[in-house]
Amino acid sequence: MHKNKKNTINSQGGFAFIAALLATLLITSLVVLIFSLTTRDVRVSIKSAGEKMAASAAESAIQQLILQSDNSNGLISNYVVGTATAVNPSNPNNTGYYTISNNTPPGNVPASRPISGYAMGGTGATQSWSDKIYNKSVQGTDSRYNSEFDLDIGIAYGPIDMSTQQPGAGG
Repeated sequence: MHKNKKNTINSQGGFAFIAALLATLLITSLVVLIFSLTTRDVRVSIKSAGEKMAASAAESAIQQLILQSDNSNGLISNYVVGTATAVNPSNPNNTGYYTISNNTPPGNVPASRPISGYAMGGTGATQSWSDKIYNKSVQGTDSRYNSEFDLDIGIAYGPIDMSTQQPGAGG
């Protein structure tokens, strides 16, 4: 009788070991799953933040184009910023940069867009007015997140008297 009792205890010890092993495996699997999901969410958040920072840098390039257009009476056909320029150069922690390039091949005349209903010189004026459209590519980058945002834009400047190719009043 003493021997049977010992066999029963040994078989229960083996079952307890297997149950503990399965419970540990289940808990480890859940921890790995939670860690994986959390890590993926963090990566998505980081990518989103980087894209927003790069888009903000591209927006700074567009603002620079508008400022340059205003300062040069719209003559921005050859205006480019070929090297990465800091969005905020006075900030030592700046991570946003932009570049500006031409989309119109050199020597080509910028596209124009007629302005309907626009007349100067009174009724019956025979002048034809339009906007000049300068096609540019801007690229914003953020070095902290290693992200880029590319954008092709057209900046219209006018009105321009098509008979003289000169900016009109208010242009």
